[in-house]
Amino acid sequence: MPFERVQVLLQETKYHDMFKNTPSAFHHLYKHHGFAEFYRGLSGVLLRNGPSNVIFFASREKVKTALPDKWRERSRLESYLADFLCGALTGAFISTLFYPVNVTKTHMQLVIGGSFSSFPTVFADLLAKRGLRGMFAGVHVNYTRSFLSWGIINFMYELIHERL
Repeated sequence: MPFERVQVLLQETKYHDMFKNTPSAFHHLYKHHGFAEFYRGLSGVLLRNGPSNVIFFASREKVKTALPDKWRERSRLESYLADFLCGALTGAFISTLFYPVNVTKTHMQLVIGGSFSSFPTVFADLLAKRGLRGMFAGVHVNYTRSFLSWGIINFMYELIHERL
């Protein structure tokens, strides 16, 4: 969580003059705002990661069964493609489904200092300002990244699991 929080701050242009690198961001947050500041947006992280992990692990095998039977035979080259596609499709779907949660979490983490706003408050404010369609701005980049990363992660998990 603290690393994700600092990453969000380092990506925001309005903080480029405040932080020169990751250690300086950590130092500034702790020195001026205390330990709790690293966990701003925690509710958004939990709302995104908890259900999305449950959905991923509950559905990845079901996605795999939708692929051709011969692709699932472990001795075949297609089984590697099946592992990749299973993770890629599931990960892209879940990241798209939870994208508004991630947007809200990011907005919570962009604030430094002051009171902590609740997830429902920030979500409602963003929804009022952007509308539902605006809550999905940039989702195409996110699902493309998720497709590739979750495909690779699932493929590597299955490969390592098979070898061990």
